[in-house]
Amino acid sequence: KQVVSTQSTGSTATPAKAEGCFKGSPTSHSPVLWTPIKSLDSAYAFLSTWRAEMSNGGCGDFTASTRLLFHQALLRSFTGIMETVHGLELALNPHSMEGYIDLWGIEYEEILINISVAVNTPSHTGYVKVSKNVAYKDAPLYACDQICSSEITSVPNNGLTITFPIKPTNPSTPILYIASQTQQLVELRHIIEEHHGLDLHSLEEHPISALFIIVIAVVIVVFHALLFHMIYKEFCSGDRGYNKSAR
Repeated sequence: KQVVSTQSTGSTATPAKAEGCFKGSPTSHSPVLWTPIKSLDSAYAFLSTWRAEMSNGGCGDFTASTRLLFHQALLRSFTGIMETVHGLELALNPHSMEGYIDLWGIEYEEILINISVAVNTPSHTGYVKVSKNVAYKDAPLYACDQICSSEITSVPNNGLTITFPIKPTNPSTPILYIASQTQQLVELRHIIEEHHGLDLHSLEEHPISALFIIVIAVVIVVFHALLFHMIYKEFCSGDRGYNKSAR
């Protein structure tokens, strides 16, 4: 199972800015980034691979400066958190994940955010939880689920979490949106519904239910039973007719 848990040090300090980072596929989806380190040379190669991935994801300026900024880039990359004019969006694909990820101290708009993601197999469904550090209880923060189809919810100021369900979609869509203003998410929802014509029901994958499989199996069994009965009846009828004619 894929388990990544990380926590920001000094979470009550003024957060660092990291706009434009991370743009790319979540690093939790890439096996090459999670290879075991067996020597000093492999450690240097491992670090070089991660720095290249951060640079390709638009985080080059951050990874080349302080450890705090590099830490923020890593946090964002794990679940593919990308910042846009509408806030943060999590591009994690539930098809490519098994297990859970806990991220603490993600910086956004001078607020430190905590996010937990859990995905089950083989359904690829799960949940995502969001909370904010109690040190920023006066800073407003809002969230909504995939394609913002649910009600826009205010993140509690007391450190409690809010939970949204995760459903696999085709094509894959961000599993969570976060913003500092409700208007950002309202505009995002309008863009998704009006300009792209998307809704969660049409995107959601609907696997074949167990009841449907049972019904099909019963129909097949009944069909073969009737077919066998017809063949047997025809054979027996022909045999009796032959015996009568012989007499």
